[in-house]
Amino acid sequence: MKQVLIFTILAIVKSTDVSEEPGPIVQKMKKIFERCAAENGIISGDELMFLKMDTPPLTTQAKCFMGCYLEGMGLIKDGKFTEENCLSWAGNAKLAIETGQELWDKCRSRVGDGNDRCETGSNLWMCIRSLTKKKKN
Repeated sequence: MKQVLIFTILAIVKSTDVSEEPGPIVQKMKKIFERCAAENGIISGDELMFLKMDTPPLTTQAKCFMGCYLEGMGLIKDGKFTEENCLSWAGNAKLAIETGQELWDKCRSRVGDGNDRCETGSNLWMCIRSLTKKKKN
């Protein structure tokens, strides 16, 4: 289920490959994606190649983009990753509450307490990526 988040981010990144009209959730995600890219000075796809690869965002712009995006999705609030955010996100995404709880349980120690949206976003992104890789194996 966590693959939904990664799939939709990757679908947005590859939006030129999608021939169908996106649904309302994907449209919302695309708006968040575009807003966060603009807010963080992302001007080329090269700056977001980490989304397609298994690498962390390295630049401050990329880290802050990820923090902005995950905050827009409801997983981060005020730079913090909390259990409440995970459960709320799962409900809003029409996923089982267990999905939000699992995300919290498996990522909280890797993400940390975080006062910095950029670092929190980067750490959470990498945790989500690792969980998705484990599900595939």
